[in-house]
Amino acid sequence: VAQPREKQCFAHPFAYALVKLDGADAPMLHAVDAGEEAKMKTGMRVQPRWAAEPQGGIRDLECFVPEEN
Repeated sequence: VAQPREKQCFAHPFAYALVKLDGADAPMLHAVDAGEEAKMKTGMRVQPRWAAEPQGGIRDLECFVPEEN
């Protein structure tokens, strides 16, 4: 999403991706915040970025970010 709209999850460019967690049978659709489009690629490993103040719900998972090596 090169130019996010007002009600999207980020005001800066990001992507939606099907993320398959290790051990899962099916992927989940979620936002990936890679910082720039060039850092996105099919099959890349990601890790969760958690909300600063967890509330005990699904929104505690803010997005996924590229895995640091």
